Amino acid sequence: KHLDFLSYMASLEETREIDMRKAVREAVQKAKEEGIEQGIEKGRQRGRQEGEKAKTLEIAKSLLAEGFDVSLISKMTDLSEEELRKLGNLM
Repeated sequence: KHLDFLSYMASLEETREIDMRKAVREAVQKAKEEGIEQGIEKGRQRGRQEGEKAKTLEIAKSLLAEGFDVSLISKMTDLSEEELRKLGNLM
């Protein structure tokens, strides 16, 4: 009986270790998946921001080409007058 009890206890301990390893693996996997999702979302946000900036620059170039005042374009686009002057020099 004593040996059966010790075997049972050893079996319980082994099962707990296996369960613990499984829980750790699952937690690591979940953290990886969450990290990947966060990275994807950050990439999307960054892409949108870059797209918005490119569109703003495109509009500013068109307005400059049409002869609009730099200070007015600055107010309309939130680009600095310095940025607009540089943009105008590139055209």
